[in-house]
Amino acid sequence: MNKDLFFDLFHGNYRPDEALPESSDKIQKLTKAVEDAKKKLSSKLSEDDDLLLREIDDSYKELIDLYSLDAYISGIHLATNFLFNALSNDKNSEEE
Repeated sequence: MNKDLFFDLFHGNYRPDEALPESSDKIQKLTKAVEDAKKKLSSKLSEDDDLLLREIDDSYKELIDLYSLDAYISGIHLATNFLFNALSNDKNSEEE
């Protein structure tokens, strides 16, 4: 097993999210619904309120990105530790 792969996985250097296929139909539909609702609401707001809505939207997107990154890193750490322990146990069993 390639130790560099474990190192890259554990430290977050492997980023499969950069090569994701196109979004599913459900994601595309939800994204369109959210964008349509934002446009509709934005057209009814004053300039100051619209600016506040955009700030909230940007902050929410950033928050979701941070949660997603934390979940990704936690999942990779768990998977890496699981694989490392499984392979270590296999190697120890062979030595006995």
